[in-house]
Amino acid sequence: MARRPADPFAATASLRTLGEWSYSIYMVHMPIIFSFLGAQLVVSGARGVKEDPGEQTTFGFAGPATALAFVILVVFVSALSYHAIEAPARRYLNAKAARARGSSAESVGEPRALG
Repeated sequence: MARRPADPFAATASLRTLGEWSYSIYMVHMPIIFSFLGAQLVVSGARGVKEDPGEQTTFGFAGPATALAFVILVVFVSALSYHAIEAPARRYLNAKAARARGSSAESVGEPRALG
């Protein structure tokens, strides 16, 4: 009989993939936010003088389309980062740790057979 995960959401492949990419998402989201805000500064500066000099300029996502573009961009860049940097580094470090232990069959973070 197959065991069901304690959390039904953990069973979906897309959420498991996002979980694998979570560190990459954490690492890339702030630089992308700063890029969005920098672009917004450039665009607002290109508009010139405000109609009301007392008007306060606010920055953030300009609407749902911008927020959706941000999320899509973060997930895309995170996937690239995971596959190009994080996964190869993990494979390299696991192989190096296995060689240091004297067995190439074991890797860090994977269960070992007791025997």
